[in-house]
Amino acid sequence: MQEILLEGSEQGLKMQKRIKPIDVFVGEASDGHAELVEASLRDTGIVNNLYRGRDGAETFALVRDAWRGCKDVTLPPLLVLLDCGLPSVCALDVLGALKNDWRYSWMPVIMMTTTDDRRKAEEYRHLGCEAYVTKWAVFLGLRGFVTKVRFLANRAVRIASCRRNIAEIHTCGAGTLDPRFTSDVARPAGIDRNESGRM
Repeated sequence: MQEILLEGSEQGLKMQKRIKPIDVFVGEASDGHAELVEASLRDTGIVNNLYRGRDGAETFALVRDAWRGCKDVTLPPLLVLLDCGLPSVCALDVLGALKNDWRYSWMPVIMMTTTDDRRKAEEYRHLGCEAYVTKWAVFLGLRGFVTKVRFLANRAVRIASCRRNIAEIHTCGAGTLDPRFTSDVARPAGIDRNESGRM
């Protein structure tokens, strides 16, 4: 699938392999599938703690409780994987709840499916998911899936670090940050270096 093709240069791939472990939340109803997903994720070398929800409601509650357990800016880097067939609260609702709430919208989300449905892929992408992958790519630990996970984990670490830095600056009374001097992960939506000569 296009969503999980290799990204970046060889140098970028080497950097992704040195990523620090992060916390991963998996929404998966099947015990067997959950074990395969966990094994594949651990093989990527990015997992610090892994939490599993057996349905949509439980998975969202795990993410929400992690946020409640500490200040927003001290929340460790997170990555969320959701099975598209989650019972109780469907994956579409969980994704929407995560992406429409400022507390969670920065967390990368990967949708997992048993079928390669391009219409569903576009629907989930429109709601803000970062990747839409087949479970076989996950179970087999295909190189494209591993690269995508490392890329998103790296991004989650950068975002978490940037959020902490911004919070520290605001705490020190430094005022509002000039977007020209913030990193890509901290720049407000719609501001692009190429949009204006000032950037």
